[in-house]
Amino acid sequence: MNEFESPLPIITDNQAGIELQDKVRQEYKFFGSVPLRKGMILYEITMSTGEIKPLHIERNAALDITTGKPVFNSKAIYNPKCFYIMAINEKNAIRKYNKIVMQAMQKVKQKHETG
Repeated sequence: MNEFESPLPIITDNQAGIELQDKVRQEYKFFGSVPLRKGMILYEITMSTGEIKPLHIERNAALDITTGKPVFNSKAIYNPKCFYIMAINEKNAIRKYNKIVMQAMQKVKQKHETG
């Protein structure tokens, strides 16, 4: 028996009467990162509840063995159901979020009126 031959007959999907559906894949595209400005805080706004809270950024420091210099890493956990805004305080974050939402609503309204 050849190593590529199967001892059992191979049944294709059409022969078995099984229909396969393509799974809808949700892909996230990386647009880039924005450095956090000095004195600013990154706020996370949950769009379904309207809850606003400062985002916890995990900062790590390690020593590079080859060069002996410290290496600093920052990591934030991204939630696709939230909106992120950089602001000085919570009040400014709310104001910026409301401004963005109002602009989006005006664009939709204009598109609806013209279309």
